[in-house]
Amino acid sequence: MDIRKRLKEKNNISIKDGMEARQNIQNWKKSIVIPLYKREEKEEVKNYREISLLCTVYKIYAKILRNRLEREVEEKEIIPETNRL
Repeated sequence: MDIRKRLKEKNNISIKDGMEARQNIQNWKKSIVIPLYKREEKEEVKNYREISLLCTVYKIYAKILRNRLEREVEEKEIIPETNRL
């Protein structure tokens, strides 16, 4: 197979993968909102609250990112100890 053809195929796969990854990241922004019953009469709308079900991959990514940022802040002493949560 010609080197140009192989490079073209590899590049097309990379572009396709990148487009799919961007689409997946866009899906992270979506959530499913469901009503959750709180108390009293179930017929009353005020007795429900909304909860958002988020993408599990997004939640895992956010947790990993938060842990890394916290570690960097602590190691580099970016925020004084008294101001940390």
